[in-house]
Amino acid sequence: FQTHEANTTMLEGQLYNPITKCCSCIYHGNGGDLTKKKFDQMYDRFFPKQQSLFIEPQGFEILDDDILLVDFMTQEQCERLIEIADNHGGWGSLSYDKFPAQEIRLKELGLWQELENHWQTHIVPIIESYWKPMEMYGLRDAFTMRYSVDTQKDLPLHTDASLVTGSIKLNDDYEGADLVYPRQNFSNKDIPVGKCILFPGMVTHGHACQTLTKGVKYSFTIWTNRYPGDGM
Repeated sequence: FQTHEANTTMLEGQLYNPITKCCSCIYHGNGGDLTKKKFDQMYDRFFPKQQSLFIEPQGFEILDDDILLVDFMTQEQCERLIEIADNHGGWGSLSYDKFPAQEIRLKELGLWQELENHWQTHIVPIIESYWKPMEMYGLRDAFTMRYSVDTQKDLPLHTDASLVTGSIKLNDDYEGADLVYPRQNFSNKDIPVGKCILFPGMVTHGHACQTLTKGVKYSFTIWTNRYPGDGM
């Protein structure tokens, strides 16, 4: 237990008093203004505020038949998500996947709630306005994906278990592995990193990831509920 001490600091992730050379489990913040200020400083060091992982879109762009594009993440935010996923590790597929890929769920990364709040606040109004009178029923799943020449290099043509799907390119320092939509004759090859492609996931917009030939590709996929209670 540590009462107010101006010299208290952080040492290897622990509270440390350099005068007593002790590490305490609790820091007491009661007292005057200086005491409270010190407490706030220590709290901020131990629990730094996380910067948002997403940005608010300013409208949308129509790319093709029922394919929209919205701002979703900055380059730095994409790099941060890649780092979080790689540091977490455990890339793999679900046992029941018909089209298995190397994935990590956002729920595993502790980012689900932030994504859900952002999606409901900023993306759902765009979707429901453009595809009126359809109604959204919430997020179903969200996962990062990783392609490499020594693991998984492609993904065959498929549709999604998703009413409206969001797809974000997290990096572009690779060759091949374009996301293609044969029916629409559309590709994400020239879509900037961090932009989110929105499209109906279940029937009309079958898509595939072409073969990766060089580097490592990261992407971020968002699925939405097809009906109430469809969450995974």
